Amino acid sequence: MDNHVHLAIEIADVGLPKTMAGLQSSYTQWFNRKYRRVGHLFQGRYKAILVDRESYGQVLIRYIHRNPIEARLVKRDVDYEWSSARAWFRGAGPDWLDLAAGLRLFGSSSKRALAVYRAYRAGDGGMEYADAETAGQQIKGSEEFVESIRRTSDDGRPKHRRVSLENLAREVAREEGVPLASLRTSGKGRKEARTRAIVARRALEQCGLSLAATARFFNKDGSTLVRAVERLRKEGEN
Repeated sequence: MDNHVHLAIEIADVGLPKTMAGLQSSYTQWFNRKYRRVGHLFQGRYKAILVDRESYGQVLIRYIHRNPIEARLVKRDVDYEWSSARAWFRGAGPDWLDLAAGLRLFGSSSKRALAVYRAYRAGDGGMEYADAETAGQQIKGSEEFVESIRRTSDDGRPKHRRVSLENLAREVAREEGVPLASLRTSGKGRKEARTRAIVARRALEQCGLSLAATARFFNKDGSTLVRAVERLRKEGEN
């Protein structure tokens, strides 16, 4: 869209925080190089809703594809340049778009699935995504689906590694040879900054803790920590 992105992502071995961190970092670097700019591209943390594929997978796909129409950017979903709707309609798209997995929501054979999808995306009937049953603004799915998720997590979110931020910081500080006290007080050296970035990145990807929470733990400015994490990611990609 003009100021945000909708993604339908199926998560397997790699968790969503790590997936999004890599996607946002690599895309921001590409965008900044292309348009000769610097700094952050995305504002704030992404919003994630866990959707029951069997109950609402079709509804979710149509919702994403119809967004440009609802925003009055185009009259047909296939006319929007930045949407995957055109690839879905044709039945062929880029490597990163798993059409086969998506089309299985509409039928067992690709030919049948395409026909069902084309009819479904053009129709005005049926359930709307906004009307889909939602639990705690985090999960859309049947009662059985919601209960199965809650059995694995206290708040309905996929479980993260159970470790406190302080214990994680102590572990990283020991690995990097930096006193934990210097990370939380006056330590302003390059090694301290890098160690804080490592803690922040692990806390985000392994524990689901925001960068803002880590910044508060270290009594540091949030934007400074964000820049340090970004530099750390770039080191890993170079």
